[in-house]
Amino acid sequence: MSHPDTLVTAASLIAGFGSALIAFRLQRELDIEDKNEERPAHRRERHWFPASDWLIVVSNLGALCFVVAPLVALDSPPHALLRLASAVCCAAAIMLAGYIPSILAHYRFFVGLHEERTNPTFWEGVFLALTAAAAATAFVISYRLG
Repeated sequence: MSHPDTLVTAASLIAGFGSALIAFRLQRELDIEDKNEERPAHRRERHWFPASDWLIVVSNLGALCFVVAPLVALDSPPHALLRLASAVCCAAAIMLAGYIPSILAHYRFFVGLHEERTNPTFWEGVFLALTAAAAATAFVISYRLG
């Protein structure tokens, strides 16, 4: 398998996994909305798009728009495009990996089960910042070494 094919495969897997996660999250929010219709106003559950989900949105958009689409569109992509696609794919994989501790922190699996949830929670924000820093670092290193 050639380098562009490998990148397209990896980015497609990232986008597929991310799309499944977003579909699951949207279904959960729709279920909450249905349950809220049956509850009195003071007992309704608050629903939102957790800050962690933006990791999935950004990684999906990056994988599809900067890896899959350009590499599939061109027979022999230029080296600069391969460097960019490789860097984006690397950053997208790290964002996907960072989603796991971030969403667990959003639901307070680590600490703070007795506190009211905010968006983002403190620890979710910490994991989001660490993930963003790691993804940006990986992007720069991959782009420069590519």
